[in-house]
Amino acid sequence: MLLHLILLHQTSSSNELSINPGIESRILFYPYFIIKDIFGVIIALVSYSYIVFFMPEIFNDSVNYIPANPLVTPPHIVPEWYFLPYYAILRSVLNKTDGILVLILSISVFILLPLLNPGIGKSYHYNYYYRVLYWVFFFNFVFLGFLGSQTAEVPCIDLGLFCTLVHLSFPFILLPLLSMFLDNKHNAY
Repeated sequence: MLLHLILLHQTSSSNELSINPGIESRILFYPYFIIKDIFGVIIALVSYSYIVFFMPEIFNDSVNYIPANPLVTPPHIVPEWYFLPYYAILRSVLNKTDGILVLILSISVFILLPLLNPGIGKSYHYNYYYRVLYWVFFFNFVFLGFLGSQTAEVPCIDLGLFCTLVHLSFPFILLPLLSMFLDNKHNAY
């Protein structure tokens, strides 16, 4: 976060329209952004404190309350909610080595996504196709989380494999194709 603030201070921020306004029309970092960030931190800390102190078991699975039996393996293992999409990806690939490689690649998608954006400096905020693709990616990831909480049976494994392919094709296939399509469309006019 400190590195982000340093880079933001050196290069200034961009806006959604990708235009470079003059120095007189920029919003000052202090007091506007400081107050906004402090307000956001307070809201996040109050929400976090409420969950920690008043509802600590809200995200736990009911299977976690069954006493452990060292002689019997549980029939259905459910990881924590934030690991469910990755558990579905790992479970849908049948080969263990390939599953771990796909899991590492699916995690690296989020790291590589800003680097794979072909239009650095362009704003896609108002582009309809990018919005649709973003929401497909988001709901696909949420559906992977749902599939990770289900038992390992045939429809869930097949759907998990399909959703894994959609998840991995987003940054490597769909975004480059969409940017080529939009560049060709804009060059035609």
